[in-house]
Parts: sequence; C-alpha cells; structure tokens
Amino acid sequence: MKSVVWAAVVALSLAVAPSASASFWDAFGTVEYEGHRTWFLQISGGATLQQLNGDTRFGGSADTDLDFDDTLGIDDDRTYWTRIDFQPFLRHHLRFTYTPFRFKGKRDLDPGEGLSVNGQGFSLGTVKSDIQLETYDFAYRWDAMYIGERVTLSPILGVSLLDGSGEIKHETGGVVDVDESESFFVPVPQVGLRLEGFPFARLGFFGEAKGMTIGKKGTTFDAEGGMELFLMHNVSFQARYRFAAYEIDIADVQFDADLSGPYIGMAFRF
Repeated sequence: MKSVVWAAVVALSLAVAPSASASFWDAFGTVEYEGHRTWFLQISGGATLQQLNGDTRFGGSADTDLDFDDTLGIDDDRTYWTRIDFQPFLRHHLRFTYTPFRFKGKRDLDPGEGLSVNGQGFSLGTVKSDIQLETYDFAYRWDAMYIGERVTLSPILGVSLLDGSGEIKHETGGVVDVDESESFFVPVPQVGLRLEGFPFARLGFFGEAKGMTIGKKGTTFDAEGGMELFLMHNVSFQARYRFAAYEIDIADVQFDADLSGPYIGMAFRF
C-alpha cells in the first residue's frame, strides 16, 4: 500500500509541476501579496514524539480490552513526518502528509490477571505488544477569507487512509505460547477549517481541526496548532502540537485510541 501511494504522489508532482508552476507565476507573480502566500511547492518534514492512549481488542466481545498503558505498558514513539503541499493557484492548496507510528510495550502480568486475545487466554508471564499505524492524509484547502491583510480562514476537504496492525505475544519462561496479530485498512473522509496568520513579517501562527465518521467502521478527529518562523525567504522552522483520535471497528479489530505530542521540522518553499 505504501509504495502505491508514494508512486501516485510522485506521478502527480511530475505531471502538474511544469504547467501549473508557469500559470501560477504568470497569473499571480506581480501581485503584491506577502511572501508566505506566493509560492508553488512546499516540502516539509521533521520529527515527532507521540504518546498513545486508549485501548484495543482482538476478537469478539468476550475478549479482553487491552489498555495501551495499564495492560500493555506501551512506550512513547519517536518517529518522523513528511508533507508535500502544492499551491498551483493562489488560495488553492493540495496537501499530502505521511506519518508512520510504531508503539512497543512489554509488561509482566500480575498474579491472577488473565487476558484473552482472539479467543486465546493466558495469565502470568510476560505480554509483549507491537502496534503500528501508518497515516496517509490527502487534503484540499481553499483560502476562502482574508481577515485583514495577514490572516486567512480556509475550509478543508480530504481523506485519511489508516493502515494499522497489531501483534500481541505472551511468553512464559522465555517461550512464546500465544502469538496473535490483526490488521486493518480504513479510508475516512475529513472536513475542517484552518486559521493562519502572520502578525509579524517572519513569524506566523496556524491552527486547524478536521474530522469525520463513516459510522461504526471508522471515525477520526485531528486538531493541531503551532507557529512558523522564517529563517530565510523560502526556508522556515515549524513547531506544532497535534492531537488525533481514532475509533476503528472492523472484523475482529477494535482500535479506540488517541495520539498526542509535539512536532518540529523545516519547510522549504519554491
């Protein structure tokens, strides 16, 4: 799935860039907007530290709800993020964001504490977990309203592709006696708003929130806020805090979790 999505993004970039870039600069290159508005392509990325909260369940209603913290002892994840943002015409943005998450945990079960995963029961010993979630976010943004000269309000339409998997192992005396794994892939449409402003020439702020539900199968909510500091005309430092909530219920997998943590990175505009 990952290779297909990246191939589509690269193909779109190569197809759109030559003609769209020329039309952008021909049509809007002489308009006296602030530098942060007149660009065609932005590439950004960096690092993030994410905390996972909530629970999951493999199997039916009789199986155990596995709390990421209390039951599985999940650690925080240090990972990366990357984003490509096109502005083929002023006020119109096409954005793709990719972030992979991987959370691992290890915990010794208390005496008398029993768990059931996908119909397999176990007690005592050590439980190990490996939770992975890759998010592919596609979004269209339109800078619909200027508030004064330096603030924009933009509606967002998009889709979030959630590609997740989980593995739970139980060991007794170093021997694995239970090894269960499940996976899911869910596309969830999203709608939202973004507020962005530059009260100072080199320092700006932004905030956005978006989400949607497709009923019982999947629900997402994603909100973030932060600042952007321009080190050069086309190079900036970004810092933001993001909160994302996911509710997935497909086949034998339930995933009710939220991610939160800071993001930092650099952006380059062309």
